[in-house]
Amino acid sequence: MENEFKQQQQQDVEGDEDKFNYVNLNSVSKALVCSICQEPFIDPMKLPNCKHKFCKKCLPLLLTTTKISTSKSSTTDTVTSSSTTATATSFRATCALCRQECNFEDIKECDDDTLNELLNELIVECKKNKNGCKWKGPRSNLNDHLNSSCEYHSCELSKSGCKWFGKLSEIKKHLNIDENEGKESNNEQEKQGCCEYVMVNCPRKGEIIKKYEDTNNSKSRVTTSSKEVFECNWKGERKDVSNHIENECIIYKIEKENIQKKL
Repeated sequence: MENEFKQQQQQDVEGDEDKFNYVNLNSVSKALVCSICQEPFIDPMKLPNCKHKFCKKCLPLLLTTTKISTSKSSTTDTVTSSSTTATATSFRATCALCRQECNFEDIKECDDDTLNELLNELIVECKKNKNGCKWKGPRSNLNDHLNSSCEYHSCELSKSGCKWFGKLSEIKKHLNIDENEGKESNNEQEKQGCCEYVMVNCPRKGEIIKKYEDTNNSKSRVTTSSKEVFECNWKGERKDVSNHIENECIIYKIEKENIQKKL
């Protein structure tokens, strides 16, 4: 437990993923509010001695460490002896309200069912309300709403310029990309409305026919041929694929030249 919270000690205690947008926060009982972050408890933890409660994410702010030196003596024979000094680290917590100390490892999850029920019943707004979602409901229902019904999840490439909003389950379809190969779907109907800012490879492929002669047979030369497929190594945003094919793609130029030769 010490290692977990020690890693969090350098992090901001109010990360966006943990924050809720409460409706009428000022009306929430002080008994439900953490004295450190000044917001309703998230994963409340209880100190063993004073019984005061704090958010789990706020506990690193209570952590203190002290160095303890211990001496050990060892005897090799009846004449000579030696001693060694070892240093250990003690993890302690000091309550932010009453300043009582306790062992950090003795802090446990709060098992107050009534407290947890009251916290779950607090009314919150959807975390996507800035995108336009008007949902409001109990805090305990927020994850279900976000995962199943909220239609205001933004594309992961919104910073690149994508303006799409939709359900969480529709994001993969919106991106419309083969994750293993980085290639877009060949289905033109599926491409309609898809994200134009996804990085994709050039979809064009070309073939080279190579001929080989069997030089081991001196009486008759046998010629064999094989096809080798090669791909264009261009990669860019989906919206630039058409421009690339028409102006840059070497495979498209070769195909165009071959067609002109046949005419």
